[in-house]
Amino acid sequence: MPSGCLKLRWMNWSVNPRTLIEFVHVPRTGGYNIRTWSRRYTSGNKLKYSGHQPAKQDTNVLTILRHPVNRVISCYNCFYHKLNRPESIVEMVQSNFIYTKRYVDYWFGEKDPDYVIRFSNINNDWALFSTLHNLGLPDNMTHMHRMDDKYVPSDTELDFLHEHYESDISYYKNLMSQLDSKTLKVC
Repeated sequence: MPSGCLKLRWMNWSVNPRTLIEFVHVPRTGGYNIRTWSRRYTSGNKLKYSGHQPAKQDTNVLTILRHPVNRVISCYNCFYHKLNRPESIVEMVQSNFIYTKRYVDYWFGEKDPDYVIRFSNINNDWALFSTLHNLGLPDNMTHMHRMDDKYVPSDTELDFLHEHYESDISYYKNLMSQLDSKTLKVC
């Protein structure tokens, strides 16, 4: 069994199997698979796909987190560069396009996620999470929506992105350090 799916410190791994877990799909984090599988295999019994909606206060929230700058570059690759749109990555972010919204302002402004799968370790984290919660979903997170056409931002654009997403980068690093210190291994 894979190891590495980590839990935020304030939640307990032993969740009631009848407890509904809501998946908040932050765009460009690998959540397409979970959306597809939650509809096909569980019919929403244990895992509810909430779409591209922010976390709600009264639910157990699962999400996948990706470094904010990498997520926005992926968004640009998917929606602008690939479609030959004239806007720059800076203009896309400034347009307030929903896919470029910040973790702290929009996605998790009211509630931190209870369960986090790291994009950088998506296969292991997902396999362990799915197994521990008996979701009945495939444990291989083959990336279905991968982009092969890669736009490389200029140094000026990267500086802008790092400044614009400064609070998200801090939030992301904080959660990743918490996760890295709470490794759970199932034997």
